[in-house]
Amino acid sequence: MSSVPDNFYGGNIRKDFRRSPQTVVNLHKRMLRSNDFKVSKSNLNSALAVSRELYQFIQESGSDEIEDYKISLANKREIKGAVIPGFELACELLNAVMKYIHEHPKDAVETVASLVAIEQFIEKKASPVCARLWRKIAEKGDSAMRRDIADLSKLERRKKDIDYRDLR
Repeated sequence: MSSVPDNFYGGNIRKDFRRSPQTVVNLHKRMLRSNDFKVSKSNLNSALAVSRELYQFIQESGSDEIEDYKISLANKREIKGAVIPGFELACELLNAVMKYIHEHPKDAVETVASLVAIEQFIEKKASPVCARLWRKIAEKGDSAMRRDIADLSKLERRKKDIDYRDLR
């Protein structure tokens, strides 16, 4: 998927997010790269699909967390440009889950216990607001969304460069 339609997240990306659809795709490509996943069409489609599901979940069930996120942003830094809390939270959660998957074995995400382990990881690596959202996803999120998140463990990883000097 080289681009997403303007209505990919249910609204209008240009109007609601003040970003172009290509900017959203590039953001997801950077997330994949930074977590050592291959930037392939299937990986990108999976990341975008989970991002959309997280965003929709946050918009429907995360109004308290969105308000808390706005407050935490205002306390942290001077806000430059558009702040789209639901989208930013979805991306922060997605990035934290990808980081967890990168640092743990593939099968570590597919168990029910992994939801708790990921929650603990998110509490350490992301914001407390994201940790609360993750708890809501574990409790209220539909099984299809949790399955899609678990399927992120199947993302194709980049091949590590071999330093042949180490083989001597």
